[in-house]
Amino acid sequence: MPNAVYRPVTSSPEKNDRFSTFRDLVLLVGNIIWTVISSAFNAIFVTKPKKSLRGEVVLVTGAGNGLGRELALKFADEGAILVLWDIDEKGIQNVAYEINDEGGEAHVYVCDISDISQVQKVGRAVLQEVGDVTVVVNNAGILQNVLFSNLDPAKIKKTLEVNILSHFWINKFFLPRMMAMGKGHIVATASVAGLRGWLYLADYSASKFAILGMMEAMEEEIRFLGLSDKIHFTSVCPMTINTGMNQNPTTRLPSVVPILKVTETAGIIVEAVQKNERLITVPRSLLYPLLFLRLFPRKVAQLVFDFAEYNMLPNTQEKKQNAL
Repeated sequence: MPNAVYRPVTSSPEKNDRFSTFRDLVLLVGNIIWTVISSAFNAIFVTKPKKSLRGEVVLVTGAGNGLGRELALKFADEGAILVLWDIDEKGIQNVAYEINDEGGEAHVYVCDISDISQVQKVGRAVLQEVGDVTVVVNNAGILQNVLFSNLDPAKIKKTLEVNILSHFWINKFFLPRMMAMGKGHIVATASVAGLRGWLYLADYSASKFAILGMMEAMEEEIRFLGLSDKIHFTSVCPMTINTGMNQNPTTRLPSVVPILKVTETAGIIVEAVQKNERLITVPRSLLYPLLFLRLFPRKVAQLVFDFAEYNMLPNTQEKKQNAL
C-alpha cells in the first residue's frame, strides 16, 4: 500500500462564505444593539460639550433680516468672524454695523446665491479678503405658501433655485477647502416641512426634503473618506418662525406646536452647531414624535395636525421674501 499523501481538509468556498456571512451578521446585530443602547444612554445622561466658535469664520446666507440676522448676531456673540451674504445690501450693512459696533467683526457681500457664477465670484473674494470659511450656514430661503394649483411656474423654479440649488453651489465651493484643511462645519436650515409634506407648501416641502437628502449624502461621503471627525453637518428643521414669511400662521396648541420666536430659534441652532448635532427640530421635542408618526398610516398625522389647526391658511398677498 503506497504511502498516503496528507491533504488538509478545507471547507468549500461556499461553506466559508456562509460561515463568514453568518459571523458578520452576528457582529452586525451586536453592533446595532450596542449603538442603540449607547446612543440612548448618551442622549439621556450625557451632556455634549460645546465647541468654541471664537475665531471661526462663519458664512451666513440670508443674513440681512429674519432668522439670518439673528444667527449672525448669535455667532458674533460667540466670538466668530461673520461673513454676511444677502441680496439685501442695506439689510446686511445694518447687521454688520450692529456686530462691529459691539466689538465683533463682520464682512458684507451682496450675492444672489441662486446664481452659481455669483457664488463662485463672491466666494473667491471672501477667500482673498477674509480667509477660509470654516462654518457655512445655508439659511436663505423663500416661501410661497399657496395651493399647488395656484403656484406660478416661474416661482416654483425660483423656490428650488434659492432653497436647494444654492446649497449645491455654496457647498461645492467651500467644502473642498474644508476637506483640504481637515476642518469644517456645514449647516442647513431645512424645515419640519422637510420631514412631512405640508399644506400649501408643495414646492417648499420638495426643496426641504431635498436639503435633508443632500446633507445625509454629503455626510456619508465624508464618513467614507475618513473625515467624519473633522467635518460636521447639522440639519435644522424648525416649525414656522414669526418672520412674516407665513402671513397667517395658526396653531391651536402653541405649547406643543408653536409659532417660533426668531431669537430663541437662532440660539437653539447655534447651540446645535456647537454640539455637532446632526439633525434637530425646533422645538427639539418634536423630532422623535414626527419621525414616529411616519410609522403609522398617513391619516393619523393628518388627524393630529388638523386637531392642532396648524397653519391652515395660505398667504394672501405678494410680498418681498428673501430669507428664512
